[in-house]
Amino acid sequence: IGYPMWDFEEFIYRAALPNLMDQILGALTILLVLEATRRTTGWILPAVALLFLAYAWLGPWLPPPWTHQGYRLDRLVGHMYMTLEGIFGVPLDVAATFIILFTIYGAVLEHSKAGEFYVNFSLAAMGSKPAGAGRTVTLASFLLGGPSGSGVATTITLGSVAYPLLAKAGYDKDSAGGLLSAGGIGAIISPPVLGAAAFLIAEFLKISYLEVIAMAAIPTLLYYWSIFTMVELDANKFGARPIAVAGEGVWSLTRKYGYHFVSLVAIVVFMLWGYTAILSVVYAIFLAIALSFIRRETALTPARLWKALQDGSTGVLSVASTCATAGIIVGVVTLTGLGLKFSIIILDLAGGNLFLTVAYTAIAVWILGLAMPVTASYIIAAVITAPAMIKLGIPAYAAHMFIFYYAVLSEVSPPTALSPF
Repeated sequence: IGYPMWDFEEFIYRAALPNLMDQILGALTILLVLEATRRTTGWILPAVALLFLAYAWLGPWLPPPWTHQGYRLDRLVGHMYMTLEGIFGVPLDVAATFIILFTIYGAVLEHSKAGEFYVNFSLAAMGSKPAGAGRTVTLASFLLGGPSGSGVATTITLGSVAYPLLAKAGYDKDSAGGLLSAGGIGAIISPPVLGAAAFLIAEFLKISYLEVIAMAAIPTLLYYWSIFTMVELDANKFGARPIAVAGEGVWSLTRKYGYHFVSLVAIVVFMLWGYTAILSVVYAIFLAIALSFIRRETALTPARLWKALQDGSTGVLSVASTCATAGIIVGVVTLTGLGLKFSIIILDLAGGNLFLTVAYTAIAVWILGLAMPVTASYIIAAVITAPAMIKLGIPAYAAHMFIFYYAVLSEVSPPTALSPF
């Protein structure tokens, strides 16, 4: 990574004709990115990236309509390593700016005991009726998921606390696991943070992140309302029991710890005032740290703050490596024109029918999500299927949000299914 900085002006002009050292270090960078992704997310995404690289190399020998001129190793490495179309493309750019800051923000909230407050608040607000345990999990998923933006993190954090409540209320293990996972994936579509792919939507469409939040607000409310409805139906079906709520009431908790809500609201307020999403979350981080000192038990002392920064930094590794590998895939798509080919194939299969095009896109995203995390599924589908939808008159933002919502299902789609695991 340091090599491009050594002689940057000359380096960027050699992208089409890399010298031997460019090729060696570029190939090593690609291998290291694939290995980092294998260690953080498993072998499937690196394998897919290798298949795409093979597609770029073997173009002349492929059957129509997949044939293309083919690219030698030097051109491939140059494109992936020496331009902004490969590894250092939009996905990694977003990971290095938006995503890492929001991940650190989530860690700051966690270490200042905001997560604990959200669970206690939800329990106090929802826990006195037969459906109370299920309602508690649903509300806590929303409150925890909003700042974390991670389905897996929300499921893990809530699971250890909430499962005993669900068991007491009469939920069997499978039903409890399903409810926790369903609440968890809601985190990825919940403002103010959403999942990593939401920042990519803003970047791809050249719109503000506040507009993405506005687009996600109503679907988020509808999603959690549907879970509330299912909780009520399930409670009646298997005769859930009310659980005794020990501890403080809603108003007492809010009076003591309600300041944990302030930084969440502040992110949106800062953006409404015209600040960028990056600056808004930086201010929200400082605000959350300052507010933590209101009570001694939540104060982010130097040791706690160090741990929060450490967890936030290491927490972004899986997303960053995913974005870097997705950059390789996107690079192949732009280099070979695969995106245009794929959109033409989808349109031909659908016969120009809008409903069939949307259905085929949904199936394609679902299949991608069987093996890959949300961010990777979204990036690949956005590059190769969104153009087909847009050609039929679907607004670009609607096409990208549609793909995003289907990509979110990768959190609960076997065989990866990270949230249920």
